[in-house]
Amino acid sequence: MVVWSSTLVRSRISGDHAGEICSSLMKRVRRTLDTTGTWCGRGGQAGFTLIEIVVAVLVLAIAVCGSMAALSAISVQSADAMVTEQATAIASAYLNEVLQKPFGTFDGRTTRSTLDVVDDYNGLKNVGVRDQTGALVTGLSKYTVTVSVGPGTLGSVPAAQVREIDVTVVHSSGVTVVLSGYRTKYP
Repeated sequence: MVVWSSTLVRSRISGDHAGEICSSLMKRVRRTLDTTGTWCGRGGQAGFTLIEIVVAVLVLAIAVCGSMAALSAISVQSADAMVTEQATAIASAYLNEVLQKPFGTFDGRTTRSTLDVVDDYNGLKNVGVRDQTGALVTGLSKYTVTVSVGPGTLGSVPAAQVREIDVTVVHSSGVTVVLSGYRTKYP
């Protein structure tokens, strides 16, 4: 059963464009009743089809996965930068400790708290960062520090009066930092 008929609509519209208005109005307004008396047809429906919902969920899932991947990559780079900064600070502290010692040859001391000249530090290896007394520093156990001291060349200074100090710090994640310095014997 058609609710609006074209004759009813035409009878209420007058003028030159009555036919055009009537046909566009009929496309928008025409709805039918089914046998139970409920509206049916496209004009009375609202909502989304299952396909539209699935496509929308798929697009959102792809967008969320892309965002999560980008955030994950950023956080990994941030963590690597922090480990590198810590390793650099550790290497700098060890290098400063060695450079503050007087120039001298190895005298047999191997305990960290008794090392008193630059050459004593050659071959020092700490698994886990330790302070100058040899105590383990909390929270830095994933770093390994190695110190090597050997003859160096520094401009016109005689080789016997120069020591090159290399401090290597390696983190368990693979980050490696090497700092080098020179200690000379003052005349």
